[in-house]
Amino acid sequence: MLLAVSAVQMMLARPGPVFPGRISARSFETRCLVKVVRRVVPVTRFMERFIRPRWATSSQTTERLIGGVVLLYGIRVIGAAAAALPRDGRAVAPA
Repeated sequence: MLLAVSAVQMMLARPGPVFPGRISARSFETRCLVKVVRRVVPVTRFMERFIRPRWATSSQTTERLIGGVVLLYGIRVIGAAAAALPRDGRAVAPA
């Protein structure tokens, strides 16, 4: 659901994400974020050597396009999860 919210906000060209209060009030430790950034940045730099922008579009247009693609992906993931549920509406007990 958060994926869909972010995607729609990108398509609406919002300057940044806005989440419901209950979600935005949650916090996490800075050292966890530092660990993630330290792992992601080298991979991103490596990929940027091979991936270059090929379309001359504004960043706002690009963000809206990416938001649309992310929204479609999110809908597909939710659809796949719903398709995996039992058809009779009963919950499956863990084994």
